[in-house]
Amino acid sequence: MTSHADAQATSGKDAVSSNDWSLFIASFMALIAAGIGFSVRGAILGNWAQQYGFTQSELGTITGGGLAGFGVTIIVLSFVADKIGYGPLMVLGFLFHLSSALVTFLATPIFDQYGKDGTYWCLNISTWLFALGNGTCEAVINPLTATLFPKNKTHWLNILHAGWPGGLILGALLGLVFEGIGGVRWEIQLATFLVPTIIYGALMLGKKNSPNPKPVFRVWKSARCSHNLLLLSFCSSSSCMHWLAMWNWVPIAGSPISPAAFLRAKAPGFGCSFGLRA
Repeated sequence: MTSHADAQATSGKDAVSSNDWSLFIASFMALIAAGIGFSVRGAILGNWAQQYGFTQSELGTITGGGLAGFGVTIIVLSFVADKIGYGPLMVLGFLFHLSSALVTFLATPIFDQYGKDGTYWCLNISTWLFALGNGTCEAVINPLTATLFPKNKTHWLNILHAGWPGGLILGALLGLVFEGIGGVRWEIQLATFLVPTIIYGALMLGKKNSPNPKPVFRVWKSARCSHNLLLLSFCSSSSCMHWLAMWNWVPIAGSPISPAAFLRAKAPGFGCSFGLRA
C-alpha cells in the first residue's frame, strides 16, 4: 500500500511534516520581525532627535549600522551555516533581536545618567544588534527552506521572502494606528517587533533533529532563474530603494513621511512582488 509520503514523492510534491512546517513558519516570522523592526525604527527617528537632541549626521550613523551589520553578517555566516546548523543560528538570531530591544529601551535611563553621548552609543549598539539578528536569520532561512522543499524550492523561497515587505507594511500600518491614538511612547512602538520575534522563538522550542541547511552556493546554483524572478528582483530592489529614501533619510532631513504616504508608495511594489512570488 502506497504511503502518503510516497504519493507526494511520485506527484512531484514535497513531503513536509508538521515539524518542518513549524520551521518554515518560524523562518517567515523572523522576516516579519525584521521588517517591522526596520519600519518602526525609521518612523521614530524624529522622536530620538527631539528627545535626545541628535543631529542629522548622528541619526544617519545610528541607522547606518542597521544596513552594514546586516550585510556583513549574511556574508560571513553564509560560509558556515551548513556546518553550524539551523537551530543554533536561530537561537543566536533570537538572542540578538531580544538584546537589541533591551538595549534600546535603556536609551532614556542612560540619557538621564550619561547624557547625549551615552545614549548615542546605546542606540548605535542596539541597531547593530538588531542588524546582526536579521543577518543571522537571513543567512540560514534560505538554505533551510530549500532543504525543507527540495522539489519546489524556488516557489517556497519566493513565498518566504514576502515576509520582509510584509513586515514593512505591517510596521507602517501600526504607525497609522499609533498616529491615530497619539502620544504613544516610541518604546511601545518599537516593542511591536518583539511579537513576531517571540513567535518564531517559541516555534523553535522543542524542535529536535532540525535539518541542517544545504550549503548556500549549492542551493542558489540549483534554483532556476526565470523572467518572473528577474522582474521580481527589479520590483523588490526598486521598492527597497524607495523605502530607504522616503522612510529612513527624509525624516532625518526634517520632512517626516507619514505612514499613510509610505503605504501608498510601498503597496504597489509589494503587491506586484507578492503576486510574482506566489
